[in-house]
Amino acid sequence: MRSLMDLNENIFKPGANIKDIFDISKHTIASPTYQKLIDYTDRMEKEITDTNHEFTIRAKQNIRLQILLAFMNQFFINSSKGSDINKKEWNDFYSKMLNFADINQAENVYSKAFSNIISNMENIDIFQKDEKYIEDENERKQTIFNCTYRDMCKRGNVK
Repeated sequence: MRSLMDLNENIFKPGANIKDIFDISKHTIASPTYQKLIDYTDRMEKEITDTNHEFTIRAKQNIRLQILLAFMNQFFINSSKGSDINKKEWNDFYSKMLNFADINQAENVYSKAFSNIISNMENIDIFQKDEKYIEDENERKQTIFNCTYRDMCKRGNVK
């Protein structure tokens, strides 16, 4: 087993949204991007099997959220490019990645990536409906707020 310092460096500090540590920035096709990230997850999860159970669950979820965030970044870059088949493939693998990352896990709140993922999910949802990415940050935040508020109203969380 690796030291906790190695685990911190490889699991809790990747910062997939800052640099291309997964070496996927040049990938334009969803399936190899997905597979590379899944393979990375499998390798890293094997490294943490001998730790405290609670820590293990949190660490595994953090890994999965980091790879989801990396995939989302590639999704934004590539899902609007190319043919309808390419768009469909990115959407299909995005759904697979959401399922793999298990976004509803309670342990997700311990990951620094979680808030970025929630924001990205809203952005992707807006993008998929409108097929355009909102460049202006203030307009994007307002649109995300409006969508989130509308969704919460539908669920009865806000009156």
